[in-house]
Amino acid sequence: VLKKKGAPKELEEFDEFENEAEEADLFGETTPTSSESSSTLASATNASTASTSPTTQKPKHRHVLLLNKHAAARQSKEFSELIAFVEPRVGRNPTVKATQVKESAWQHLVERASTEEEVSRVVSLFGKWREAKGGVRDAFAGALAKRCADLFCPDLALSVFGNYAKYQLPLTLPAARQLLHAYHTTSDLSKLLAVSNLYPVYGLPPAHEDLVSCSLITSACLAATQAQPVRGEKVKRSKEERYAFAVSDELLGKLKESVQAAQAVKLAAKSASTSTSGSDSQVVAKTMKKSTQSKTVLDDTQGMKWVRWALHNVEGVLGKKDASKAGWVSEARLSL
Repeated sequence: VLKKKGAPKELEEFDEFENEAEEADLFGETTPTSSESSSTLASATNASTASTSPTTQKPKHRHVLLLNKHAAARQSKEFSELIAFVEPRVGRNPTVKATQVKESAWQHLVERASTEEEVSRVVSLFGKWREAKGGVRDAFAGALAKRCADLFCPDLALSVFGNYAKYQLPLTLPAARQLLHAYHTTSDLSKLLAVSNLYPVYGLPPAHEDLVSCSLITSACLAATQAQPVRGEKVKRSKEERYAFAVSDELLGKLKESVQAAQAVKLAAKSASTSTSGSDSQVVAKTMKKSTQSKTVLDDTQGMKWVRWALHNVEGVLGKKDASKAGWVSEARLSL
């Protein structure tokens, strides 16, 4: 970053917050992420070692470890530099008032956090930022949920979305799906249902109308019904487990409806690409218009992976009870 003449020494390194182009260079699209950096370095390493003799080449896994170590060090350095810049500039009475923090800084921070403690530090600063009426981009919600899931601390993200008065960060559908998946993988049904209860609070579509959300919730509830008591002991089920038993059949019906809607959209899209008839095109257009949400889900690669994973789990549970009831699930998993 070019130094500005006469700029204070502490700001010379962080002029990217004053200039959008410079920010893009350091923290934007032109800056390779940790994975991109690893890929680039791996290509260079492979090219340099390709011409060496087999006897002098080191085992490939050593290069991978070295690259991962380099990427982690670079990520940690960027996090430390950015948070050192942000920390004195947030709150109602910031100690440094020159050069304001931009909205994009929060997403950059949370994406570079490598531990739960670092994410917690970002969340704490974010709360002070919102107290001072600072703005934030919608993408931050999804980035926070994903990072917390990656670091196995989804409770941290849930505490933010569950306290709008303090953080004023709306729960988005991508963030909600991320948390549902995180709690399903840890078999924490109570927290998963807590996330689903936030859908109407933030004006999101009902969870049972979203294919990704519905499949994850249904799978989690069915899994909870499979818990077997210890032999000779009386069955003691939590409130959430009793709820899972009560709504599992209803959820299966809703899941089937969502799956059928997605299948109809996929079939309509396929027909649109091959049909030349005007009447057929009108039918396709009507189907697509009625199922806009299903089309959006089908375009979500990660979301559809979760759907197929959840359907696989549902199929396994239903197959144990009555294999004939699992047929539509198996067909849906293979067709979506």
